[in-house]
Amino acid sequence: MKPFPARCRAAAIDLLLAVGVNAPASAATLTVTSRLDAGPGTLRQAVADAHSGDTINFDFTWPAGIGITNAPLYITKNLNIVGPGADKLTIEGNLPDNPLLQNHFSSTVTISGVRIRHGGAGAIYIPGGALTLRDCAIVDNLGHAIIVSGSLTVDNCVFSGNQALDRSPSDFGGAIRTVTGTATISNSTFDSNESDDGCGAVFNGGDAMTIRNSTFSNNKTFGNNISQGGALCSPGALTVESSTFSGNYARGPGGAIRAGNGTLTGLTFKDNFSPQGSNSIYGGAGLVVRRSILENCNAQLGSGGDNIAGDASCFAASAELNDRVGLDPRLGELADNGGPTKTIALRAGSPAVDQVIVNAAGCAGTDQRGLPRPGGPRCDVGAVERDGDLLFDDRFE
Repeated sequence: MKPFPARCRAAAIDLLLAVGVNAPASAATLTVTSRLDAGPGTLRQAVADAHSGDTINFDFTWPAGIGITNAPLYITKNLNIVGPGADKLTIEGNLPDNPLLQNHFSSTVTISGVRIRHGGAGAIYIPGGALTLRDCAIVDNLGHAIIVSGSLTVDNCVFSGNQALDRSPSDFGGAIRTVTGTATISNSTFDSNESDDGCGAVFNGGDAMTIRNSTFSNNKTFGNNISQGGALCSPGALTVESSTFSGNYARGPGGAIRAGNGTLTGLTFKDNFSPQGSNSIYGGAGLVVRRSILENCNAQLGSGGDNIAGDASCFAASAELNDRVGLDPRLGELADNGGPTKTIALRAGSPAVDQVIVNAAGCAGTDQRGLPRPGGPRCDVGAVERDGDLLFDDRFE
């Protein structure tokens, strides 16, 4: 075998050195050690110093808070911001004219384990790119807690006390407003959010939104008689699965939901209200509902079968589709029944038990709490499966 020529060896070494010099640095972790708004060790400094793909974490005595008071945090690169938990770290501010965190460079941003509150003009504004929120609490913000044009993913978060009131000509969505793009929300709670013009908690103005295993409670929109969708409204394509809507209010139609087209599967509605009569849903034939418990609606919806409704305003009774109307579903109260969100259990004698017949082949899996379906011979109608003995009227099993 001929020896490797010295000239070639030198060229190979030069090439390796060049590749080593120009190779991108591996992602780094920057640790925030100061609770001040600016200066060494602060979150603002870490955001400025970070390179794309870096992670920012925190080292404090818990619980702790960081105040954003001088100017928004501008994120200009792909970042992971990792907190210790929403009960331990709070990022808050008092910026009347700006959201606390902004991303104007189409970056991919992931935020987890923090509470963000008191944004005077919202908590997070993402006019491009992608935002992922995990294990977060977004609370008590004004002017839409989150506005996103792009991709939004939310998992195991709480949105509470957020308001979109008198902030713009279109105050839709006190907690989340999507302008373009797609959104996926799972295992999350939306409670006591408000808006003037519609969609008390969530407005889907984007291409498509999917919601799974989530609870919407006590949200409201009350600006005028066309304030629709006390919890949620969606001009775009909407998919909602295994979720609960309780105690929501709209001054206009749709005490809980206003949507034009989409699929609603395995939902439970209770104590939602609209003075215009559509307590559960304001929609039409383009909105298909299956395996759900409803109060009443404004017009005939598309039925995928296995529904229970308080009256015939949602759909007519149908033996073929197993849609039953005029029944008391015998529901409990919104409570902690296990799982990441509060849910509504079935009481003893509920006509929802073991009544998924038309959709039997597609219901197997888990309910809103993550517990197995079916819990008996067949799946139960609504968001949650019965769990052992049913709840009696005195709340004892």
